[in-house]
Formats: sequence, structure tokens, C-alpha cells
Amino acid sequence: MVKKKFVIIDGNAILHRAFHALPPLKNREGKLVNAVYGFASIFLKTLKDLKPDYIAVAFDMPGKTFRHIEFPEYKAQREKKPQDLYDQIPMIKEVLTAFKTAIFEKEGYEADDIIGTLTRAAQKSAEQNAEIPASPTGGRGTGIENIIVTGDLDALQLVDENTKVCALKQGISETIIYDEKAVIERYGLRPDQMIDYKALRGDPSDNIPGVPGIGEKTAAELLASYETIEKIYKAVNEAGDKEPAGISKRVFEKLRENEPIAFLSKKLVTIIKDAPIDFELENLKVRPIDRANAAELFQKLGFKSLLARLKESDNTALPAAQTQDRLFAQTAASSDSKEQGYILVDTEQKFQDFLIKIQKQDFFVFDCESTSLNPLEADLLGISFCWKKGEAHFASVKALPKFLPLLKPIFANPKIRKAGHNLKYDIRVLKHSGIAVEGVFFDTMVASYILNPGERQHNLDKIVFEEFGYEMMPIEALIGEKRNEQIPMRDVSMEKLSWYSCEDANFTFRIYEKLSQELKDKKLQRLFDEIDLPMVSILAWMEDFGMKIDAGYLSEMSKEAHIQADKLEKEIIKLAGIEFNVNSTKQLK
Repeated sequence: MVKKKFVIIDGNAILHRAFHALPPLKNREGKLVNAVYGFASIFLKTLKDLKPDYIAVAFDMPGKTFRHIEFPEYKAQREKKPQDLYDQIPMIKEVLTAFKTAIFEKEGYEADDIIGTLTRAAQKSAEQNAEIPASPTGGRGTGIENIIVTGDLDALQLVDENTKVCALKQGISETIIYDEKAVIERYGLRPDQMIDYKALRGDPSDNIPGVPGIGEKTAAELLASYETIEKIYKAVNEAGDKEPAGISKRVFEKLRENEPIAFLSKKLVTIIKDAPIDFELENLKVRPIDRANAAELFQKLGFKSLLARLKESDNTALPAAQTQDRLFAQTAASSDSKEQGYILVDTEQKFQDFLIKIQKQDFFVFDCESTSLNPLEADLLGISFCWKKGEAHFASVKALPKFLPLLKPIFANPKIRKAGHNLKYDIRVLKHSGIAVEGVFFDTMVASYILNPGERQHNLDKIVFEEFGYEMMPIEALIGEKRNEQIPMRDVSMEKLSWYSCEDANFTFRIYEKLSQELKDKKLQRLFDEIDLPMVSILAWMEDFGMKIDAGYLSEMSKEAHIQADKLEKEIIKLAGIEFNVNSTKQLK
């Protein structure tokens, strides 16, 4: 018999992750709403993917907790969170009210303590509730499965046969499920040992002192040998002046010197399971949302795509994306492309009409669709063109291969300026189709690199979302979600491919208008025109024809660099006085 699911969302962890992972999206009133958007999106995805029977959200409350009483320096080093983040909490609670979802918070306790209490209370309730079947496996499990959705791993200590953790990996889209086996595989420790593990190594993010000089590796080794802090100190205290088996002299001394700190740290990191909260499992059943309230709220916040997901859902089911698992699902793909100004050119007459129009232009944006991300292997399927905001044409090469040569003079004319996003790829694809591109005038990806050099990603959908708050159609909407079931691009219907490509061209045109002005305003136009843009064509040529290298010389350079790096690493460890991974940003902190 299948267990019933109780999903508990760590409100503060998800709030913080959404705030820092998403661009500063604002509503019409100019209020920052990125955390609200991310939280609501994660919530909807959670409902779709985990399909809970019961759900609740736990939040921290402002002010100090019992941990501050035990240790006044608890979290003292943390920087105050931006007010823009806290201002969004009431809006998130409005969303949860519209979703008819219970919120738990208690003065003096953290969200983790509320979560720990809810997991225990749910198990007790399941044991007493005849409607919830006993665990199908027998043993210590109950007939309810707790799933904690969070952005950090503190909750791993709560994992047991009845409880799993669904943790966000990167940003707000990738998740990983931790059960008992997964925790052991990652850390070599049982979930209940994660308390002692964190207590020994400390936690700088919460100002948990831990035992100075004991890091992740040593903590794991100690617990592998002795299981708990209590047993470690029993061995230490019984050993006299000689270190116990498996404990080095240095670690032995550190442990003896810091016993009170070790046990204080354990008390601080232990999530309690008996916070004084009112709990009734039946009150937490997933219920149909207040559609009218939610729609009005999303309209006010400017969440068009979430509003569309509400419209797609029926009156009894909670909303979920229809086409893919991506959080920001694009629903416009099913709209009538004619209403959006997107035209599929797939007949001789349409092509002649299109040719007349494009021959009158002195500037256009274009985007190629092909069968591969590798230009050397790619077969051209079509090209989209845009020279006016909101309008685009998709010339289907698949439907009209004989008309491709008629586009050659247009692309070869240097007086007709061309723009695109990641033009290097498009130039190479067209070259292998017999078309040379002259008159390269603007590349929005290159402009984004210049204007935002600190950003890690400059893909079109990210830029469009940042600039317009619009979510573009993902490739999965064309080829399918599951990697092993995806169809080739050449098998995608022309209607879908046309929409997808026209949307790219249209929004590249709109991004061009914004970024070209920003380059001028920030006096970066000359850098763009004289250095970065010319490199697009040069790199396209180099990638096609290659370049000669002295492999032997480069190999020697590599060997020398490795020798020097090893020397520097040893020197760093010597200066630090402890063994650690120099390449680990986390350990360096």
C-alpha cells in the first residue's frame, strides 16, 4: 500500500534561495517580487512533482531563539538581510493563503525546529489514525512519508524511514532527494550522525564554533570509528595522556581542550522535535486553491506565466505546468502564432511575399534552427527574421530547400546590417549551408558580456527574463522533457519550430534595442565595435579552419604549471597549519 505524503516546505530557506537566484523582477508598482515569484513557482512545481496529500510551510519569526540564550554569539556574524527580501514575506504569505496552505511559525524557534516537530507529530498522528495505513514494509515506518523541501542541508539529521529531504541543488530548478541511503552514500554517516558531524566541524554560517582544527574529513573519520560525540569523549577521557586508537595526537589535544564547546555545539545544531505548536494532520490536507483570489493576486504581482498555469488547471486539481518540469514553463507556445505576429513561410507564395519585404530592409535580426548544437554536424531547418518589434518570419528550409539560394545575396550584402544572439553559431551553420554572412552589426550575447562581465550566464532566455520578466519557450517544449524520450529537432512540427524561432528573433530584436542604448550610455560602444564584435567573425573562421599549435611545447608548459601548483598548495597548507582542500571554496571560507 502506498504511503500518504506530507510535504513540509522550509519557507525561509526557499525564500532566500529564490531571492538570490532570480533577477530583480519588479511588478508594475516598482516593488521587488523576485522572491515571491520564485517561491510560488517552487510551490507549484512541488505540488506537481511530489503530489502531496498534506502540505505545510514553516517560517522563522523575527527575534532571538532559545539558541541565543545558550550561546549569545549564535549567528552574530551574519550580515543583516536586505530589506527588499523581508518586504516580500507578507506577499508570500498572501500567496500561501490563496493556495489554502497552513503556515507554521513560533516565537523563539526556528523553521527547522517547526519542521522537526511537524515530522514527529505527523508520524504520531499516522500511528493513531485508522485512515492512514501502516507502513507496507513493516518495521519502524509509519504509513505517512514526510518530505522536507529546503534550500540547505541542515534537515538531513531528520531523515529516517519516514522522512526524506528534497533539497535544491542549484538555483531553484534542480533538486536532489535524500533518503537514509543517499545520506550515507554522500557522507559515509547515518542521518542521526549529521548532528555530531556538524557539531565537531562547526558551521561558520551560523557561528557554531565546533572543535577548532577539526574539519569535515576528520569529523567523519571520528564518527566512523566512535559513532557519537559522547562515545568519542568517553574514549578521550578514559585514555589518560595517551591518545585513543584512531585519533592522532593533534586531534586528541584539540578534543580535550574543547569538550565544553563540542557539547554546546551539539546542543545548538540539534533540531528539536517538540516545539509548542498546535497540530492536526487532517487540517493540512491539500485543498483546491482559491482560484479567484490567486488569479487576482498574480495579476497584481504581474506573474503572467503563473496566471496562465492557474488557467490551465481544473477546479479540483492544483495548478501544474503542462509541457515540462522547468519551473518557468512557457505556455504561450500553444497560442495562435498569427495573433502574435509570427509568420511561418512554408509555401512558394509566402516565400515570394517574404522576399519582397526583406529586400526592403537595411537591418534585421536572424536566428537559425538546425539539427545539432555542433555547427559542423548541423543541418539547417529554417531561419527566422525580425525587423520590427512583435513581428517575425520563419523561412522553412525544410519545406522550401530550393529557395535557400535566394537568400544568399541578402546575407552577402554588407550594406544590410545583421544582428543576432550568439551569431558565431549562426554564421557557421549558414556557411556550411553555402551562405556567407557579411554586415555583422550586433550580437546581443556579446553585448551582454560587455555590460555584465560578472554574470556567469548570457543565454537569451535569462536576459529576456531579466529585462522583460518574460519566460521564453524552453527547448523541452519541442523535443520532450525526458532525455531518453526526446525527439530529434528535424521531427518537430514546423508550427512549433516556427514559433520557437520567431520568439528568439523577436526578443533578440527587443534586447538589441535596449543593449545598444546601454552600450552608448556607458561609453562601451567603441569597445564593442572595435574589439569584441569583430572577434565574432574571426572566431567563427578559426573554429571552422582550426589553428596550428605546438603540442610538445604546450605539454611542457602544462607539466611546469602542475609542479608549481603542487609547491604552492603545500606552502598554503603549511602556512594554514591544517590539512584542507585548497581548491574548495567552502573549506577556504
